[in-house]
Amino acid sequence: MSEKKDFIKEKIVRRTGAGKGFRSFIKILTGAVIFGIAAACVFVLSTPYTQKLLGAREEKAAPERVTIPRDEPETLATVVQSREETETETAPEDGEIINDVIEEESTEAVEEIVQEVIEGYSYSAGDLSSMWKDVAKLCDGLDKSIVTVRSHSVDRDMFDNERSHEGEYSGVIVAETDDEIMILTMAAAADYEDDLTVEITENEITEAQVRGVDSATGLAVVSIAREGIEQSTLDGITPIVLGNSYQVDRGDMLIAMGCPGGVVRSTAYDWVSYIESGVNVVDGTETHIYGGNCCSCSRGTWVFNIDGKLIGWVACEDKDDKDEYAGAQGSPDESSGLVIGISEYKSILERMINAGRYAYIGLNLVQLPAADNEVPEGLYVVEVAKGSPAYEAGILAGDTLIELSSVDMRSPNAYAKVLENLESGTEVEAVVSRDAIEEYKEISYTITVGERE
Repeated sequence: MSEKKDFIKEKIVRRTGAGKGFRSFIKILTGAVIFGIAAACVFVLSTPYTQKLLGAREEKAAPERVTIPRDEPETLATVVQSREETETETAPEDGEIINDVIEEESTEAVEEIVQEVIEGYSYSAGDLSSMWKDVAKLCDGLDKSIVTVRSHSVDRDMFDNERSHEGEYSGVIVAETDDEIMILTMAAAADYEDDLTVEITENEITEAQVRGVDSATGLAVVSIAREGIEQSTLDGITPIVLGNSYQVDRGDMLIAMGCPGGVVRSTAYDWVSYIESGVNVVDGTETHIYGGNCCSCSRGTWVFNIDGKLIGWVACEDKDDKDEYAGAQGSPDESSGLVIGISEYKSILERMINAGRYAYIGLNLVQLPAADNEVPEGLYVVEVAKGSPAYEAGILAGDTLIELSSVDMRSPNAYAKVLENLESGTEVEAVVSRDAIEEYKEISYTITVGERE
């Protein structure tokens, strides 16, 4: 008997109407729009927290730049011009000659009386003490700009023994921005910058960062953040004013602050005994100011005039030993009577304050006195620093630099101005005149500007 088999059953479904399909599409579209809006809201609200979580950095404005006005060296021409302008300003007009003569006679009479009183007055120790107290008040004001810079580092010797390096130097506040305070100190302080601190007052010590170092002068600039320093301390901070060392004369009084006695915050007084202007150094000139006394040069001694303006710093006189000159190896008791004028180094100091590097070519130049027409006009190359950009380019000692970056080289000041505007890594053309026995030949060199270290 055969088994019964079920037949395939087919279910007939009616076609969906067009209206129902359109409604489904609208529902899907509406859901997508709502989801997109919700996602956008979540993204906007969560972005700040996400950036904070992932350490995203907000764009910051460019750091505030510090500028330092330059000083022009006084030449014979500028002195004569200044005198002529003074004479012109004070020249009497018509109808004023008689009054001037009467006033001059009256002034001379008063001066004679004052002179007689002064010569006849017997000064006491109290008078001398009173005068020195006025100088002491000036020093008290300058002392607010003096700080102590301390460096500390730990390493190991060849026998794996732990060694600790510590240094204590004086620093002087030279500039400030809305965020930072810039301090001029010795380059040796930056040798061990693992732990670099600045003591503003006995109760205010803060971490410091190196901004720039110039090993040739033995100077460095470090900065401290204003944030975290007590407002009362900030209110007492006043950057010193940079003076004009070109205007220092023999017999002027000098005030040494910082570390003249080998101890930070010591003070000394001196007078200018000799000035040597235009001393040739690599890529520039210096003004050497000599006093009668010697001060510590390894820990930082800053020299001011009686107006309270910084006109230089005490440097070790043995420049042949670069480490000693920079203070890196000098003993704390090493002393010197040599003061380096600040004016020639204001452009370099400005670069260091702004964490920049100064251009370096490597030429020691001198301006020769006028001679016969056969000698080319320019700056005579006394020395080419070994390994310098000028040395690599092929310039030799004995050449005469005629032109640099399309500027005539007729004075060291012209060379300094061109160097100030150069950037490291760029190429500059130098034209020199070389003695070829029977005649001078002009040779052009391309120099790749380096960085002053």
